[in-house]
Amino acid sequence: NIGKRLVAEGIAEYFDRTINGGENEFNDSQWPKLLENFGDKEIYEGGYHLVKPIIDSFGKEGIEYIMTNPPTDNQLLNLPLYQKRIIQDLFIEQP
Repeated sequence: NIGKRLVAEGIAEYFDRTINGGENEFNDSQWPKLLENFGDKEIYEGGYHLVKPIIDSFGKEGIEYIMTNPPTDNQLLNLPLYQKRIIQDLFIEQP
């Protein structure tokens, strides 16, 4: 499943870049328009780009939420919207 792999590798990249340094050089315009066009760059660079604002804002809670709610195949075709929805969901859950 691309969505699960995208989240898992994005989280791994997040910790690697936090420890070893690294920038977010991916942008939303680079997301593929077709599922078959997801490759290593999208999985690793894009995965980091996807999860970084979620983990930065919500930490462990954000990680747990995205791991249990990875993007579906339909959501993979509009990941900025998926990311926005996850952030809104997490804000709503805040006490």
